[in-house]
Amino acid sequence: MFYFSKVYNYLTDFRGNFKKALGAVFSPRSFKVYLILTLIFQALTWYIAYYIYRNLTGDLLILHYNVDFGTDLIGPPSRAFSGPLFGLLIFFVNSGLALFLRAKNTKQKLNFINHLLIAGAMVLNLFLLISLFTIYLNNFR
Repeated sequence: MFYFSKVYNYLTDFRGNFKKALGAVFSPRSFKVYLILTLIFQALTWYIAYYIYRNLTGDLLILHYNVDFGTDLIGPPSRAFSGPLFGLLIFFVNSGLALFLRAKNTKQKLNFINHLLIAGAMVLNLFLLISLFTIYLNNFR
């Protein structure tokens, strides 16, 4: 027999634990700074990828340039969006993992691991922004 009260109880408990974990992960000031910087880096990478895609006159995009060999990776202009999409995926995975760890281990202090996960996503998005800027320089300068 299916009991609606049990399902409602589980959903209410999940919602309460999720709210508690979300508040515990993103309430410190450092996490807010990481989140804001990650969102800024993400917005800039999406803007640069869109700018590259729109302003490219040909149907090939130089994706990598080596000093020794010259251009060694060429692809379609839509490949410019793979970097920002990867950064967004890593940000969601790291944030979800931080929330999961915080919800599972409420008695332990996991601040270092949470810092590591969220800061890692921020640093990755910064490197993706730099790599898209070099793709821009290779194609337009």
